Parts: sequence; structure tokens; C-alpha cells
Amino acid sequence: MWFYLITGGFLVAIGLAVHAFKMHFLIAGYNTMSADRRKNVDIRGLARMMGICMYLCGGVFAATGILDALGTRIGMFPAFALLIVSVLFMAIRAQKYDPSQYDESGKLRREAVAQIAVPAAIVVSVLILVAILFIGSSRPTRATLQDEGLRIHGMYGRLYPWDSLGDIRLIDELPSIERRVNGSGLGANLKGYFRTTQYGVVMLFVNAEAPPFVLFESDGGIVIFNTGSADETRAVYKEILARR
Repeated sequence: MWFYLITGGFLVAIGLAVHAFKMHFLIAGYNTMSADRRKNVDIRGLARMMGICMYLCGGVFAATGILDALGTRIGMFPAFALLIVSVLFMAIRAQKYDPSQYDESGKLRREAVAQIAVPAAIVVSVLILVAILFIGSSRPTRATLQDEGLRIHGMYGRLYPWDSLGDIRLIDELPSIERRVNGSGLGANLKGYFRTTQYGVVMLFVNAEAPPFVLFESDGGIVIFNTGSADETRAVYKEILARR
């Protein structure tokens, strides 16, 4: 929650600084322009456009934090995706406010296109990476029983040797989750380290809206997971008990 609220406040503050308080030195590239070139830039329009983008992104981050505090977890993907797309939009749209970037026929000069290409390639690469992480985080957890132990696959997954497993039980409700420590929370799909009221920091591989859940101790820590369906989760639990 606090991460989203602080990030949202920071983005809104940047927007206000550039747009309302005219701190134009914060605009990348503008502060390095020559004085003659700055005269040709519509700085008011540029600052307004960037301010609006920052307000929008900051508002989405803040709304995500508020929803998270109310128990509705939509995850970080929408907010970060909007931020990344906004950065690409600003990099392209900013050219409109600098007439020197266009030739006599009204087309962008080759140098301007090259300046846009680099941030565009970076943004597209980041979007692809975020999409991969989103897909990986939203997929149901897969657990297999191997000779060496219980293996949980996917993001944050690992092998838990049989001799490291302590108390194992099937539960119908998750412990009360206070906050994410190091993990992903896309809607009801929680993977990684989360702090709980009952057990402190635990490792989760769950769809929080699809009980039951298998809880076990390993190396002094608590791990909780479920799979794609309730029947499959119960079947894996029975298999673990039989193997131990």
C-alpha cells in the first residue's frame, strides 16, 4: 500500500513542479539545449503535457494503493504499464513542441527519429519483460512430487527436500496478510514473501480466492500453496502425506 501511495505522491509532485511551478530544468533534454534552441520550444505546452501525464500516472498509483488498503489487490501491472506507456508517449509527443525537429516538409528530421528510437526500444523491451512477469505471476502454481522432495515450479519456486518438511496441513483460509515483502501480487495471485499476522513472513504460492491451501514448515519457515483447482490441491496434499 505505502509503496503505491508514496510513488503516486512523488509522480504528482513531479508533475506539479514541471507544470505549475515551472521547474523546467527537470525536463530531460530541455536543460541541456542551447539558449537559442530553447527559444523555439513551446515550453508551456510541453510542461502542461508532461504534467498531465504525471498527474494521471500518480493518480493510478495512489488509487492502486487505496484499493490495496481496502483489500482489493489489482497488482502493480496496470500502474507500471501506464507509467511505461506514458514515458514512451511523452518522448514522442515532446517533439511536437520543438519546431526545429521538423524539416521544411513537416517531417521529423532523422536525428529526431533516432532520439525517439532509443527510448522507444527501451520502453518496448520493458513492456515485454513486464508482460512475461505478469503471465508468470498469474498462472496457477504447479507442484510436483519428486524423489528428492516437493518441487514448486515457477516464480520463486524451489525444491523442498522431504527431510526438511515439518508440520503439513490443509487449511481453508489464508492467514491475515499485512503486506508484501518481496513478491508479486496480481489480483488474487500472490507469489513470494508476504508478512502475515499469525506467522510473520511466509512464502506464498496461492490464488487467494481458490481454497483450500496446503501449509507446511520447511527450514524454519512457513510455505503455503495451492494449485489450479481445489480437487488438485487436495490430491497433492494427500500425495505429500503418503510420501512422508
